[in-house]
Amino acid sequence: MSLIALELADTGIMAAAGNPAGLLAVDQGATSSPGFALPVKKTLSVGRAAQAQAHLYPQRVMNQFWERLDTQPLVPRSRSAGNHAEVALAHLAMVWEQIKTRGRETIITIPGFWSREQLGLLLGLARELSINVSGLIPRALAAAPRTLESGALLYLDLHLHRAEVACLLQDSQLELVDTITLDGFGLLHLHRLWAEAIAEEFVRTTRFDPLHDAASEQALYDHLPEILDRLAESPAISWEQRVGQAMHAITLTREILAVRAASFFGQLGELIGSLAGQHRTRNQAGDGGRGTILVAHGAARIPGLGACLQRAGGFAAVVLEPGAAALNALNIWDQLAPQAQGDGAYYFHRRPWAPPAPAPPSPEQESPPGPVLPTHVLYRDMAYPITRQPMFITTGAGDDARQLFFRPSPPPATEKSLCSLCREEGRIVLSTAARQRVYVDGALFTDLARLRLGQVIHLGEDGEPLRLIACVDAPREQP
Repeated sequence: MSLIALELADTGIMAAAGNPAGLLAVDQGATSSPGFALPVKKTLSVGRAAQAQAHLYPQRVMNQFWERLDTQPLVPRSRSAGNHAEVALAHLAMVWEQIKTRGRETIITIPGFWSREQLGLLLGLARELSINVSGLIPRALAAAPRTLESGALLYLDLHLHRAEVACLLQDSQLELVDTITLDGFGLLHLHRLWAEAIAEEFVRTTRFDPLHDAASEQALYDHLPEILDRLAESPAISWEQRVGQAMHAITLTREILAVRAASFFGQLGELIGSLAGQHRTRNQAGDGGRGTILVAHGAARIPGLGACLQRAGGFAAVVLEPGAAALNALNIWDQLAPQAQGDGAYYFHRRPWAPPAPAPPSPEQESPPGPVLPTHVLYRDMAYPITRQPMFITTGAGDDARQLFFRPSPPPATEKSLCSLCREEGRIVLSTAARQRVYVDGALFTDLARLRLGQVIHLGEDGEPLRLIACVDAPREQP
């Protein structure tokens, strides 16, 4: 039976279908429909159309209906909807109309902090729209890739009105064990801080205030995603905004936006550190090992996030692709479907996962003979040991023994995780970070590589080589 996966988020509903899985157009040809609604006479404008007018009609726009999904009467009352559930129904109906022909069965990925009452309301909305829901799965659980190493595993997502941090326990099953949120510090809060910082730069440099007029304010907010994308590539950019015949130009830096969000980063770091500390033993990271944090694509563009994660515990960040929860839900559905038997929608709080790496043999145990595996990776005449603990290859500089600091030219403005190497069950395994172009012996790969002695890794088409070598007294292991 054909399957549609819905990724339900107030920052943007996304959907995936097909084999191979791909994102679907859900709103004006785009693959994401943000959780905005605007009453227009007796109807509701929803999604991108409403977001495009949010700062023209700030007293009328609604953007909390997914966050506060309930049946309490709206205050102030609206002629087009009586409560948040009715607004959410209008939004979901618009999205469903775009994709309903792509499948007959649906799995929905949801925020991990939703209550049972909100899950019930969601299923009621789906029934109203004749959506056949077979399963509900938290986005943190659905989005996790299949090839992560054992150890502390967290998930970070940013919603319109809160930040979410979840803890995942890796064993024979991957289990969502805890979710905590930073309420009031979501994407809308950050957008307001950044818009104010950009407006201050305009006033200081040109005396033009883009927040003085509703139209120019809307234009500034419309272009914030582009500003963030450009700042992700460069530490400083030139930015222009036209008003009538006049063009106003300023220079923006990552530092300007990061400083403005310092309070957010401070509280987010405490949240991450607290959750990691509570579950460190359960995640088998009590030895102080470096953990991994999965970062939802929308949160990854926040200037200053990398430094925040380092301060929170030195986490290696793996940036997920857009729609990762919906796309991966399709990929793992064959593993989940046997649990979702009978009538109604099954709620998943765990999913099948690769078994943990076996403990190393005791000294008295003899290893059977076998080919010599790589023991080190050679980079710039320095040999870095490959062990059962992942070695993260990142750009930047430092002295972490479990990191190889790759130094491209020109050097990047911020540290970025590229890939990792580890010894796993008699194999050397290379895992790549999202959207990284990695070559092994000249061949591009996008999933997982098991490496052999003498192979050469290139990070990017023109990257310096990293060669897999072995010490002469290396132990022999079965492949």
